Amino acid sequence: MYQLGTFAEFNLLSFPIPDEVKHELSAIATMLDENFGASRDVQNDEGGFIFIALNDEDLACFKDKYTELNSPLLEYVLAIKATKGNYLNAFYLYGYDYGISLFMPVSSAPEFILREALNNIQLWNG
Repeated sequence: MYQLGTFAEFNLLSFPIPDEVKHELSAIATMLDENFGASRDVQNDEGGFIFIALNDEDLACFKDKYTELNSPLLEYVLAIKATKGNYLNAFYLYGYDYGISLFMPVSSAPEFILREALNNIQLWNG
């Protein structure tokens, strides 16, 4: 399990993760910095953060600390196709100015998250 909310924290990531996923993490961390400030308290100030769950235990930790995975706060799920294992980004919106992007390998994703990602892919492909 990893949490980050700023680009500086992104640069400290030291575990192996596909480059395509790193690109998405970097883009979100940069957007959060640009819109809410790089020196904010990511747990309490506006903006939010990124939570990276690598396995079922990490997903249980997310659920215990933040919200049920199938919460109404779930806005969307995006698929990230990667050469070394596909990932999903489930975005939970806590009001107008705070959200959590939950990244997880497809292999760890619960069934309803997989269905949501598939629905989004079908919408994009018409």
